[in-house]
Amino acid sequence: ASAPECLVEEVVKYLRSRGFDNVKEVEVMPENVRFGLPPEIVEAIAAAPAHAASEAGVN
Repeated sequence: ASAPECLVEEVVKYLRSRGFDNVKEVEVMPENVRFGLPPEIVEAIAAAPAHAASEAGVN
């Protein structure tokens, strides 16, 4: 599972402050999983006027 970058940076910062200076970033597997919107949001977007959807960046 992924972790937010800001949390990873904080852990690395903590470890470095404790003497762990040799930290190496390794990509084991590329992240390419996409999650769909919840059905309630999809329905709300579909029901919204066209100008509201375009203002929200959904088209």
